[in-house]
Amino acid sequence: MTSTIRYSSFKDIPWTRKQPSLSIVALCLMLAVVWRYSEFALVILAGTYAAVGGALHLVRFQSAIAWFADRVIHAFV
Repeated sequence: MTSTIRYSSFKDIPWTRKQPSLSIVALCLMLAVVWRYSEFALVILAGTYAAVGGALHLVRFQSAIAWFADRVIHAFV
């Protein structure tokens, strides 16, 4: 099944620049939590991923509605 919601990917990360060490620490901490509490952590990660995708979809939909309304108003003015 394919989702119609667009998610950003790791392709957008500028790997040529040096990444801050804080992100490495956060990644290691997240991996440790997933390793220790795998069932709960993975459900929370999946739920967060889906919630963020839904929220981004709503924001894009709202901005498209605003863009369309702006075009309609200017068409009649």
